[in-house]
Amino acid sequence: MTSCSVAVRLHSDGKKHKLQRDMWTVRTSNPPKPGDVSTGCGVSSAVSKEVPLRFRISFAGEPWGKGQGRNKVSPVPNKESNKTDNEKTPAQSSPAESTRQTFWPGQNKVSPAPIKESNEAEKEKSPVQATRHTCWPNPNKVCPVPALKTIVQRRGPQRKSKSPKPVPQKKKINLMHFGLPNLGNSCYMNASIQSLMTMVPFMVSVSSQETIWRQSREAGLLRSLHTIQESRHAPTGKQQKISLLNTFKAMIASKAPEFHGNQQKDAHEFLTALMGQIQSLAPNLQSFASCLGTTYRCPVQKLMMFTMDRIRTCRGCAIVSRQREVSTNLSLNMRPGANSDQLLDNYLKETELEYNCVCGSQKSSLRSSFSTLPNVLILHLQRFRYTPTHHLEKINYNVHLNRDIVVSSQNDAACFSLIGIISHIGKSANHGHYIFDGKHPHNNPLEPGDEWVSYSDTDVQDITGEEACWRRQKTAYILFYQRVECD
Repeated sequence: MTSCSVAVRLHSDGKKHKLQRDMWTVRTSNPPKPGDVSTGCGVSSAVSKEVPLRFRISFAGEPWGKGQGRNKVSPVPNKESNKTDNEKTPAQSSPAESTRQTFWPGQNKVSPAPIKESNEAEKEKSPVQATRHTCWPNPNKVCPVPALKTIVQRRGPQRKSKSPKPVPQKKKINLMHFGLPNLGNSCYMNASIQSLMTMVPFMVSVSSQETIWRQSREAGLLRSLHTIQESRHAPTGKQQKISLLNTFKAMIASKAPEFHGNQQKDAHEFLTALMGQIQSLAPNLQSFASCLGTTYRCPVQKLMMFTMDRIRTCRGCAIVSRQREVSTNLSLNMRPGANSDQLLDNYLKETELEYNCVCGSQKSSLRSSFSTLPNVLILHLQRFRYTPTHHLEKINYNVHLNRDIVVSSQNDAACFSLIGIISHIGKSANHGHYIFDGKHPHNNPLEPGDEWVSYSDTDVQDITGEEACWRRQKTAYILFYQRVECD
């Protein structure tokens, strides 16, 4: 038994494939004799019998399909066989003697035997390029193989694959520094601070006027608030944040003594006191700004402040009295099964009121309406009330939180979108935990998404707005709506 290995490179469809010849095996009963001519595969050319040739062809990198004739035996007649012409079959004695060879992809195709002699002129005209490789039945023959350039010309120019353009990614903001440590029952303060940090226009208004309040002694509260904001964008240590929060709390407590100590306090009361103290700085900062040749606008007055008209009508004499109030938030009474929009409508509708009029009547009606609308509307849900025994209890009504509401004033109407929720988790007013859920800081106003962040002291987690509204139906305490363009 004699064997050899042959490797041939075949041009197919403009690509180079390696035609691997694992093993060609020749079986013969007559071993080669001395003086026989070698054919290049260790097979004697003097073999007296037709030698069946078993071989297997496979393309590297491409599987064989069904019906492609894998592992088929292709008999090749020996050129120097001892058989006479009379002993050959008609197919073997035909002028154009056919030889069954394996082709790709038609493995069972019968092709004519290669011509021994070729005209030199035809070689020059032929678009193929001669390449030396083993060609059967004559292993020493140079067989023409189409050049890769010729095949490419026949198929036409190849189209270069274009790499897809990179999709611009949103710059991710590291939220791990956004948490605020608890000083001891100070979750109400942390939730209130996070709510202000989520209002981008508010913090932009504070930062843009730094040259004014940075030089004012009375503006320590704004400096402290701005420093806390900067600590959320840098790897600030826990002890440093605790020091910043203690300073901030001490400034609030200096004018609101009820926030001294480590007792649990109400988040709505703290937020109202905080906005009130920022607003109280406006006169001094406006005077200081005028000395610098510029102006100062209080962020609270610019964004949260609005005016309400209270209209009282006597049922007896129909006398109408008006009263205008300036506020930064509304407190809404709870109703079972209502949503946030309905609670606001209930606040604005006409109600009966006991009032002693000069005409002697004690019945009057009271109706409230917006005279001006804010840029950020803060709605306080009154979840705590006093019982007849003077105990403060919590109202655990479920409230469906509307993502978008429309509010009308005496002059116009505006659309508002929910951007934040302060929630009280607990069964009583004196015990529980305050958290804040707000829009993600990298949300683009021009391409709004539903990415929110949940803040629970130092624990900061990603959340969606839909999930936040669904989870906080029973615990939502303060809602923050930002004015947007109506569709």
